[in-house]
Amino acid sequence: MNYAKNDFRALLAAVMILAGSILTGCQSNNSSYDNGSIKSEPPAGDATTMDSTQGNPVNESMTSGDNVSDRPVDNTAAMPTKKGTKGKASINIKRMNRDRPSMMVPDAEGVYARTDIMPLYPGGEKALQQYIENNIEYPQEAIDQGAEGDIRIAFTVNEKGKVTNVKAVDDNNTEYTLKQEAIDVISKMPDWTPGTVKGKKVKTRLYMPISFQIIE
Repeated sequence: MNYAKNDFRALLAAVMILAGSILTGCQSNNSSYDNGSIKSEPPAGDATTMDSTQGNPVNESMTSGDNVSDRPVDNTAAMPTKKGTKGKASINIKRMNRDRPSMMVPDAEGVYARTDIMPLYPGGEKALQQYIENNIEYPQEAIDQGAEGDIRIAFTVNEKGKVTNVKAVDDNNTEYTLKQEAIDVISKMPDWTPGTVKGKKVKTRLYMPISFQIIE
């Protein structure tokens, strides 16, 4: 009888120990959830992310302008302005006279590069210089780009003094708009007094060096 009582007490103690272990485990699991040690995954289709710079939630449906930290940075350097800047064009008269060939012979088209009396602009060299300076407008595009340089323009003064066949002959990197402006202005020059060979009016080819310079 005493043995039966002892066995019953031992069994009861074992049940109580087991129940205590189970209760302790449940409390431990609840504590883990409370402390955030177990993190749940966001539901599928959640469009919320974290702002990498601020650590704040950011809705991906927002535009870059809605979130300051995600706003793109514009690193484009501002173009310098050219307000008050002008350009000037002038003729190198000395070079124009010096570049003439010594031989008075026509080319295959009957055009002379040198004549007994060379063609004359109405009013002379000074008037020619003034015509170029007063009529050539320095292109704003060239000013914005800081473009300068020397351009050599070839043209023909025919037997009637008309200016024809105007073109830029220098193969250089001078801004295209400068060349075109020079060609346009020279093409509109008034009639010259034509050149002559042995008293006869002939076609004469001239080369006009024009210098373009930006001034403040």
